[in-house]
Amino acid sequence: MEMAKCSGTGQKCPEKCGRRACTGDGECCHPQCLGSCTLSDDDTACAACGHYYHNGRCVADCPPSTYRFEGWRCISADFCSKVHLSDFDTFVIHGGECIPDCPSGYTRSTPDSMSCIACDGLCDKVCDGKLIDSVDAAQSLKGCTVIKGDLQITIRRGHNMVAELESFTGLIQRVTGHVRIRHSHTLSSLAFLRSLRFIDGENLHEE
Repeated sequence: MEMAKCSGTGQKCPEKCGRRACTGDGECCHPQCLGSCTLSDDDTACAACGHYYHNGRCVADCPPSTYRFEGWRCISADFCSKVHLSDFDTFVIHGGECIPDCPSGYTRSTPDSMSCIACDGLCDKVCDGKLIDSVDAAQSLKGCTVIKGDLQITIRRGHNMVAELESFTGLIQRVTGHVRIRHSHTLSSLAFLRSLRFIDGENLHEE
């Protein structure tokens, strides 16, 4: 009998198995098995799955009402809603997958939603209010379009600061609080806020 090396294990499998793995006795594994298996042609006996794992079985894709997660298993929407990382409130479901946040070009339909909708133009990126006293401090605002709170700028020294700041703050369109610029004689213009359209002034300041 012709024998072929099983990819990934070094084990010699019968030629009839083709690219499939095989048991220790040379019986062909289920097509969804990866590496090896304990029973022939059984999608519940795989050492690992070639695609996705769901309810004890290896499957080619996640069945209806389940979603791909972490690249190897299928989970329910309820399970996805309970997944948390420190930087994200809840995961979202998009394109049949449970992921930390909406992909580029999409945003959550509501702040606490698990669904994504396509953005109309540039997607909003909301960032917390910040004191900018150096270019390094401004780097955390790169890509931000909405500042939630105040934007305070105090740049006392530096060269070509307008152009430097613009690369990090040039997309800001709205500040929900106030914009305060103090002791910033090195700034020759406000071109670094070229996209700013709205200053809501939600919080009052007393001098």
